[in-house]
Amino acid sequence: MQAPAVGLLITVQGTAERTLQPILSTLEPAVSAGQPAVILLSFLNPGTLALRGIFPGHLDLELRGLTNNGTATADRIDSGGVYNIQPQGFGTTAYRFLMPMAFTGEVVVSAGGIPGSSVRFNVTNEVASSTNLMVTPEAATQPPGTGLTGEHAALGRQEQRRPDHEGLDSAGEFFRDHFFGYEPMYILMGPDHPNTKLQFSLKYKLIGEDSWLAQQAPWVRGAYFAYTQTSLWDTSAPSAPFLDTSYKPELLYQWQDIWRRGNFPDWMRFDLDTALGHESNGREGDASRTLNQAYLRPRLIMGYEGGWQVTVAPRVWVYLGTLNENPEIAAYRGYAELQVRAGKRDSILLDATIRAGNSLNRGSLTLDASYPLRNLTDHWLNGYFYLQYFNGYGESFLRYQERSSTFRIGYGLFR
Repeated sequence: MQAPAVGLLITVQGTAERTLQPILSTLEPAVSAGQPAVILLSFLNPGTLALRGIFPGHLDLELRGLTNNGTATADRIDSGGVYNIQPQGFGTTAYRFLMPMAFTGEVVVSAGGIPGSSVRFNVTNEVASSTNLMVTPEAATQPPGTGLTGEHAALGRQEQRRPDHEGLDSAGEFFRDHFFGYEPMYILMGPDHPNTKLQFSLKYKLIGEDSWLAQQAPWVRGAYFAYTQTSLWDTSAPSAPFLDTSYKPELLYQWQDIWRRGNFPDWMRFDLDTALGHESNGREGDASRTLNQAYLRPRLIMGYEGGWQVTVAPRVWVYLGTLNENPEIAAYRGYAELQVRAGKRDSILLDATIRAGNSLNRGSLTLDASYPLRNLTDHWLNGYFYLQYFNGYGESFLRYQERSSTFRIGYGLFR
């Protein structure tokens, strides 16, 4: 089956090119065999520049049921197909196809050219009601966002932002527009003490994309508040205590696509992060640890988006203020680290981080490997199968002077 032109490269402001992220979804997961079903194709724009999304006229679908497989063609409902998608926004268009009579029960529908994305339908033999996926021909020919009512007003439309706290989906829209993954998030377990490690990390966009300030000064769109929390947890002990937790808030600024504004090829781009950060373990007395730092992290990304990529990201920092609670921290953490990542969005990702202390026998090495669980579970389980190996000093902020070596395995939410 020939894959449709879903992930087209779109020219950005007449310079470099970039790929939008396609995702499949549906508003009506319940459908009757032999009746029309609607599937939504959304293009997400994760960057800082407006992109143009081109939606194909049809999608070649693969259907996988409990007892049989099949194919179908979904036709675009609206007569358009080209949308300008704002940074951190999305564009959505609806496609309609006929659910074959041979299917019943749970059916997984995927589209060629959209790896790692699928939709699950619950197919019955009952006759569809008058409100179930009945999109009239007149409505299908209307421009995006018109001709449909009720829940189906979202079909065939570009993103239409609403004020905060308006409607039932305001909370979902708020988190979608403001919160993003930052550092990897996972829960891992291993044989050594402490046997469990958890990390949670998010960044919050400080200036809204549609705000007056962002329109007048586009550079403010790169400002974030970031927060990362890392815990070492001894679940094998009788009371399962948390042995150490690091709380790391940051004021972060990210410059993205710096080289994309010039004549560099599309398979290479340069980003730059800078931040003011605080780290503490929330303890008192001799167990208290705290520091402040400012860092700079350039990031060179080689490879096409959506394909295999290699990222090289050195980070250098300076300590701010006093280090009285941990006076030797610089000798073990040093002032620089190097991170190298290699992988693909819908496949394996390998990550190596080397941190240098003030001498060759200090510092640390962290190796991570992750793989999408959707690829291992026929798309029914999100997240990642996650492996991590650590060797060196400083995994515990409390005991940064102690050397440790441990291997853990677990579940990743974000990588």
